[in-house]
Amino acid sequence: MMSKKGFSICCGVMLSTLPAISVFAEGNAFDRYALPRDKRAIDACQQVALVAHPGKIQQMQPRNTSEGFQYRFEIQDREGMMWVVVCDATTQRIVTNQLIP
Repeated sequence: MMSKKGFSICCGVMLSTLPAISVFAEGNAFDRYALPRDKRAIDACQQVALVAHPGKIQQMQPRNTSEGFQYRFEIQDREGMMWVVVCDATTQRIVTNQLIP
């Protein structure tokens, strides 16, 4: 039976190894989950998406694709229709503009 003190030491050891693992993995598999360094692209893409479909953004997802960073917006327009708009973070241009049935 493990005591509370033994458990905390065990967990402390496991937690202390996490930074070493993340440093080791940096630049490898975790790159696909990275966000762009320049956050101004989010605002620019949001404005472009809302110009295409004025309404309310229901959801926003940053995506790191082979083509670069993109932002995916789900927008409910003023008539109640739902749209998916994907914007390229580098060019701030719409890549996909699709009505959700």
